[in-house]
Amino acid sequence: MNKSIAVFLSLYPALVWADKVSKTYESESVTVDNSTGAFIRADVGQSFYLDACQDMTTCIDDRTTWGISAGYFFTSQWGAELGYFNLDDYQFKNAQTQEYLIDEIETLDIQGIYRWHLAPTFTLDTKLGVGLWRSDSIGSTGTSYEAGSHSGVYPKASAAFNWHLRSNVMLSTEYAHRFSLSGDTRVGTQGSIDVGSLYVGISYVFGSKVYRKVTHYQETITTDVIIKNRQSNQELPSPITIDSSSAELFKTGSSSIRDTTALDMIIVQLGNVDFHYITVIGHTDNQGSQQTNKKLSLARAQAVAQYISDHGKISLDRVTSIGLGDAQPIGDNETEAGRTKNRRVEVFIK
Repeated sequence: MNKSIAVFLSLYPALVWADKVSKTYESESVTVDNSTGAFIRADVGQSFYLDACQDMTTCIDDRTTWGISAGYFFTSQWGAELGYFNLDDYQFKNAQTQEYLIDEIETLDIQGIYRWHLAPTFTLDTKLGVGLWRSDSIGSTGTSYEAGSHSGVYPKASAAFNWHLRSNVMLSTEYAHRFSLSGDTRVGTQGSIDVGSLYVGISYVFGSKVYRKVTHYQETITTDVIIKNRQSNQELPSPITIDSSSAELFKTGSSSIRDTTALDMIIVQLGNVDFHYITVIGHTDNQGSQQTNKKLSLARAQAVAQYISDHGKISLDRVTSIGLGDAQPIGDNETEAGRTKNRRVEVFIK
């Protein structure tokens, strides 16, 4: 969040001290991919027996459908699933011949899945596979509509739009099309029928994969501390600011001091001046929330104040710590150079 902290100092005509340090850093990024792993899904919706009621006087060809599926995503895009669905029953009656049939169909489907990542919380699944259907039929005897148990194989294609409610919970809307269920399931002509189904489902993902990436980078830090001396009996202006640039005091997001060189120079000069109190003010850039930045800037100011108190033999009662977060930028937060200027600690002596 806040990569470097600058310490500011100003005292009167002058000693300039500079140091260059080359340092190697290591950063680790962790990504949790919850789109991989095993999942289960429950669906409920409506099925439509397409063209199943031709020439029928009484026919019910849209029925409530429910199902349960389990599957596995091998990557964030490729997966497979196995699902059981109960398509309920369709019914018909031929008014001329008085023949009738009540046919309940169950299916077992296996499909491959390809997932399209449309947005951080929305995905689209396209599926293709095959299924096995089985029906138990009750019908009039001695007619062209044969009652009993029947089964067959059919191709299936589906598309599902998913809304990822949480990292492991997903709400889906799916359309599935079963092609050519053949046998004694077609009402009227006893050929084959297509069945379209529209579902709403909810999924739970059991597994996830954690990807870790470690990056090493090196940078050279130049620290310029400008110390302006005065004679011991010279009256100090109010306040006096100690001025330097790019002193690397803290690690990113930390309030633990890592480089005390600039602070040690300040402590040396404090022994040569008369003062009443010290105010330490911490600042950050605008990366992160205001609340987080304010807490971090205060913690860093307190760390600097504690160091000056401990090593300068100065009572902590004379040192005040203030955290202003990103409220008082001195650089443009839209650029890296500007954000670097804004990540600073100011020490005022009066």
